[in-house]
Amino acid sequence: MAGVPATGLFKLYSAFDYINFNVAQEDINFEELVRLNLKNYNWYTNASYDGFLGDITKLTTGISYSNSRNDLLFNTTDISNTEMTFHAKAKIKHSFSNWFKISYGAEYFSKDFSEEGLVEQTVPFIYDFTENIAAAFTETDIFFSNDLAAKVG
Repeated sequence: MAGVPATGLFKLYSAFDYINFNVAQEDINFEELVRLNLKNYNWYTNASYDGFLGDITKLTTGISYSNSRNDLLFNTTDISNTEMTFHAKAKIKHSFSNWFKISYGAEYFSKDFSEEGLVEQTVPFIYDFTENIAAAFTETDIFFSNDLAAKVG
């Protein structure tokens, strides 16, 4: 409604971690020590808003992004992979009365993954894929009485 300010809660979260693990150990299948070296970088961020836009309209929305990289050396196999993901969603809910409410929204998810490496230091491989998923919805809550309700969507 005009003149009614938006009120709500905005949240922001971000995290980063780094792992560097290196070990050499005995293995009954090999004469020499078997080496395992793992490096991992991971960054994740999300933001969300949940609040009212006027008297009867509620907005719930969120967005996130992550980026992860792994470098793995196991004996004579060397593998590196990267994964980037993005996720966004929004929902609007109108509460016209205690008896009738309508909601609608959309969501989008994207993933990009790639991996490459060498097996036995001689056989190269490359694997990658991209995935995009989108969806939208509408649903209505109708309360006929305290004992009977319907959710149609």
